[in-house]
Amino acid sequence: MLEMGMELGDEVEYLSPHEQYKFKINAMETTTGNSISVAHGGNGTVWVQADGSVEPFALLSLLKNTTTNTPA
Repeated sequence: MLEMGMELGDEVEYLSPHEQYKFKINAMETTTGNSISVAHGGNGTVWVQADGSVEPFALLSLLKNTTTNTPA
């Protein structure tokens, strides 16, 4: 079965014209502040805790079968 969406613990890549970094999703919540563990496409706005700054119009790409480099 093909699963869609992002879950806590998933590795993602942040992409913008000025910056790019990878991180694991450690927290997500709805616009009303409720914590969630899965974000499916089309279920509204979800806030993801990022490890760095976030610019308008940036993209978040779900990574599969990769390793995340964490800063020392």
